[in-house]
Order: sequence, then C-alpha cells, then structure tokens
Amino acid sequence: MAGKLPDLKFKIFKGDEVVGEKVLSQPAIKIGKLGTHHIALDDEGVAMTHAVIQVGGPNEISIFSLDSDHPTLVNGKAINKCKIQSGDTLTIGPFKLIVEVQGEVAGVAPQAGVSKPAPAPSTGQAARSVPPKPAVAQQVGAPQAVSKQPAPVPGMPVAPLPFAPPPVFPGMLPGIPGMGGEETEAERLAAAAKLVDLYAIEDSSVHVMEVIPVWNATVFNVKHLTQASDKFMIGEEPVCDFWVPPDKLGGQSKVVIAEGNGVIHFLPCFTGGDVTFENGEVKSFKTILPSGQGDFQVPPGARCKIDFGEMTFLVNSVPAPKKPKLPLVIDWANQSFTGMSFLLHMILMFIVFFFPPESKTLSLDQLSESNRYVKFLLQPQEVIPEEELPEWLQKKDKADDKEGGKGKRHKGEEGQMGDTKAKKTDNMYGIKGPADNPDPHMARDQKQELAKGAGILSVLQQSLNMPTSPFGRDSALGTDAENALGALMGNQIGPNFGFGGLGLRGTGRGGGGTGEGTIGLGNLGTIGHGGGGGSGVGYGRGAGGLHGRGGGKVPTIRPGTAEVKGSLSKEVIRRVIRQHLNEVRFCYEQQLAVKPDLQGRVAIQFIISPTGTVQMAKVASSTMGNAQVENCIAKAVQRWTFPSPEGGGVVIVTYPFVLSPAGEEGEGE
Repeated sequence: MAGKLPDLKFKIFKGDEVVGEKVLSQPAIKIGKLGTHHIALDDEGVAMTHAVIQVGGPNEISIFSLDSDHPTLVNGKAINKCKIQSGDTLTIGPFKLIVEVQGEVAGVAPQAGVSKPAPAPSTGQAARSVPPKPAVAQQVGAPQAVSKQPAPVPGMPVAPLPFAPPPVFPGMLPGIPGMGGEETEAERLAAAAKLVDLYAIEDSSVHVMEVIPVWNATVFNVKHLTQASDKFMIGEEPVCDFWVPPDKLGGQSKVVIAEGNGVIHFLPCFTGGDVTFENGEVKSFKTILPSGQGDFQVPPGARCKIDFGEMTFLVNSVPAPKKPKLPLVIDWANQSFTGMSFLLHMILMFIVFFFPPESKTLSLDQLSESNRYVKFLLQPQEVIPEEELPEWLQKKDKADDKEGGKGKRHKGEEGQMGDTKAKKTDNMYGIKGPADNPDPHMARDQKQELAKGAGILSVLQQSLNMPTSPFGRDSALGTDAENALGALMGNQIGPNFGFGGLGLRGTGRGGGGTGEGTIGLGNLGTIGHGGGGGSGVGYGRGAGGLHGRGGGKVPTIRPGTAEVKGSLSKEVIRRVIRQHLNEVRFCYEQQLAVKPDLQGRVAIQFIISPTGTVQMAKVASSTMGNAQVENCIAKAVQRWTFPSPEGGGVVIVTYPFVLSPAGEEGEGE
C-alpha cells in the first residue's frame, strides 16, 4: 500500500445541474447535512451524518451508509457498506456525486516467477512483465506466485473482506497515535450510529466543555462542564477531579485547567498539544501561545489535546445534551392503592364525626389536677344563691330613719353647752321624758337655784343635771331616757365639758339666736338636736350620725352578687372590695353633684393575675348611663391588689355595684 493517500475529486449534481466540486485527501470523509462535514448537502432527504467514506489507499476506498431511512445508492443500488472506485456514482437524496481518484497507482507489484498472459491483440496493449526479485521474496517470505485480481466491475457488489479488523481493547482510543487499536474512524462512526442517534439527543446550538483525562490509552474520567461556573481541576486536594502530585504542578496543590465558559488554562508544565478547529484546521499551542502558557478560549466545535508527560487531556467543545421531555405517566396499578386508602380514611372520618361516643369512651385526662382550667370549663353552670347583705348595710326601720326636730337657737350670747366640771367626751345633752313627747321643754334657772339651797332638795340636784333656760317652764320634760348636761351634738347621751351655754362654742349662757326656751340649730321654736324624734345623733335622729348638718344623707352603695371564676373565694374578694368602697363612692359622688338623680347598676369585670394584681378591668354592663362614673370605677379597680390565687393561674371576677343617692332604695339585682 502506498503511504500517501490519494486525492478524491467529487463532482456534485442536483438533478442535471452541477452544484459544486470538492477535492479531499482525508482518511475519513463525512457526508451529511451539517455544515461542519467535509461534504455538506442541505436537503430534507439528507441525514445529519448520512455516510462516511474511508480512504486507506487508491484501491482501498469504502463507503458506509449511516441512515436507514434514506439509503445510500452506489451505481443505482442501495448499500450498507461497499468499496468504490474512480467513476462510481453515489446517490444521496436528490444529489449525485461522481467519484474520481486522482494520482492512482498500482497497489500490489507482481513477484518473481509470475508470468502475466498477454492480452488479446485487439486491445492494442503490450504485455508488461515485472523482473523477479527472489532475494526480496525470500526475505519477506512472500509466495512464489501471486496473481493480480482484476478490478471490480462498476455497479457490482463487492464481497466483504475475508477477515475482520482486530477488536479495540477496553480503554483504547482509536485515532490517537500510539494508543493502539486498528479500527478506523469511519468504522467507529458507523458502529456508533447504529447504536444511538446522537443528533436526536444533542442540541447543536449550545456547546459545553468536555474533559477526558487519558493515561496509557486508558480513560479515567469524562466530565462535562455544563455550567459556566464549573471547573476541571487537577491536584491532590479532595475537590480535584484528577489526582496529580504537587511536584508535577510546580508545588501547587490545586490547578484549574478548564472552565465551563470555554476557557483553557495552558500551564508551563504542559509539554505540548494542539487544537483541531471545526473546519479541520489544526494548530499547535506553541503557535497559539508562544510564551508556552496562558488562557485560550475554545471556539464551538473545536477539539483540544493537551500533553502532560504520559498524560493527555482531551478538552472538547461538544453539543449540549437536550433536556428530555418527561411525559406524564400515571401508574394506575399503584394509584389504586392510594384511592383505596383515601376511601378508607373517609369512612373512618365519617364514623368519628357522625357517631356519638359512648360514656365509656370518655377520657378523664382532661379533669386531672394538672389541667385545672379545662376542668373548670367542663363544669356545669353554677347556680348562684342570693347573697345576704351584711348587717351594717341593711336598711333600718323607716320609722327610726326620720330626722329629729330642728330646734331654734336660744336667745343670748352663744356658749358651748356642757358642764365645766366634766371631762371632754363625745357625749350630748339629754332631757328625760317620753320618746313620743310632742312638746319637749326645759326648766327655768330659778328652779335650779332653789333646789341648790333646799335641804332635801339638794339630794335631788344630780337629777336636775340638764340644760335650763331663764325662759323655761316650771318643769322640764324631754324625749330622752335620762338627763345629761352634755354638748349640743354627740354620739350618745352623757356629760361633756362645756361652759353651760346652749350652743356649739363660746362662753355665754345662750345659743346665739332669738329663741326663748329652745335648743337647736334650726328655726323651729322647740328643743331638738338639730332634728326631731329619731334615734340617731348628729343634727337629727337618723341612722349613724353621718347625714351632716341639716339632716343630709350620704349616697348608698350596695355590692351585688359576684361571679368568680378561679381559685379565689368570694369572701376574700368581697373583703378586699369593702376596703375600697370609698373609692367607688368618690367616683359616684363626683357626678352625683352634677346630676342629683343619678343612679344605676355598674358591673365591673376584672382579671386577677397569679401575683394578685389586677391585669385588666372593664365595664361589663351598666344601667347608669354615665361613662365618667363607669370608667372611674374601672380605673380604681385596676389599682387594687388581691391575695395570690391558690396554685397559680388567673381569676376572672364580675362584681356589680348598685349606686343610689341618699334616701333612695337603688336598683335591685
């Protein structure tokens, strides 16, 4: 076989029109639709890679058809693999290619002792003989006679070779010098095309970087850098893709040689390499990077080979894989179990929600000691009994609540009523007589003077210890149980210090008024403690002596029935509220002075914290219709402090206050 490959001239026709000519001298010639192929035929009837022509020599030219849908025709006959020669016509889709082998030479020389028969005279050709070379034949062990086979007739099928090429061992890369393997590139492409159609799973519009480290014809790894941030690193660190000792990298433990954005970092430690561009042009890195180092941007479709001692790194720009479209596939066999499970759960929920539980299924866990709030919520509505009012708040008899008569001030210079010999007490005067005496009156001073000088009458002096008046009558008759020379006002009847007058202050003998034989502070011409026949004190005879001058009364505040939710008893809460009733009264009296008929029931709801302070207080309900009174009471309650609830927790209290002016009953519960 000659060492130089012949030039193949292809004359391309489409119909009867010549569309082009190409002269190629390659071991493998690709024919297809892609513009990167050696012979690009753009038509729907042409596959991406339609056929490959393998050139081994002038007489060793074979064509492999790679498209099963659109067969390749040689001299009008469909073939899968066939030898071709000069003058053959290849039909690929609508195109016809006429092959012409230029510079054809004889492939095999006849040996010594071989005679060739002379052709017929009609041929006009002289017989040719080759001088024998026995020594050469003896050295190479060639047979003594070899007959040259006639060239195949165009259009006739060629029988396959009687032997198959040796298989490629695992890890060997055909086409790389020194890496073994006799498989040609055309045969490798043909075999790959029968396995998978790469163009159906690759996107030629997008390229990614592919890095293949090879050592001693063995591929260690294939990594595709699909993202621009991906890197292929060599070194000894765990993040490296290929292990290389640091002494081979100039002491560095990690080096990046390729990136996903298409950049190759050519290092000084690399011994060589080249770049094969998409159009078939080959350039060495020494030409591209004269300094022996730097960065190189790999163009789309280019293939780079980097030599690194016994290692070789193949860095290629290859089409990116297409993203597969995942169909919606439902496995009904498995989904039937899901549906059955859903149905059973729905039946179970129906049973739980629509069937009442039995008493035996009730759990007592919610009523445990540790869950007192849930226990409280599960209690039935409490029947609140009527609360008895304390005795000190109960109304007294109406007959005893009337004011005393308003006696007129006595004539003369006012002086403090009382005995100069008595001690300072809180007692008031008294004139003995029946309680229903309609005409109480005093005795004259002369009676008292006569009694002082009389014999037996001096013993009775003590019984005359009562107020007297120069304008009094011969005898004294009042409404009290006993006689007493006390003050004009007091809590009880008895002696009290004074200057013998008939008023509140001074040293005179009268009361500072115009009355004669009268005692009092009013305008009625009679005797009275500022009032008439009640049992009280103060200015009249009303209850408690708290009504003030002229018989006035204080407003009535009646606590209602409390509602308590928590661990504090009602008695404890009531006791604290009683201590702060004056604050409630203050809020009421402020607006009562503006509106005398103001009354109603105000219910305050408040929360007692675990520490005893009031967290929140608000008006739960009210019939008073006065927001100032209601808010004032709520703010006052929020300042109160109660005992800490037992066991912690909060206490919710609703406490009503019934407010009414003096002399009114107030609203009921």
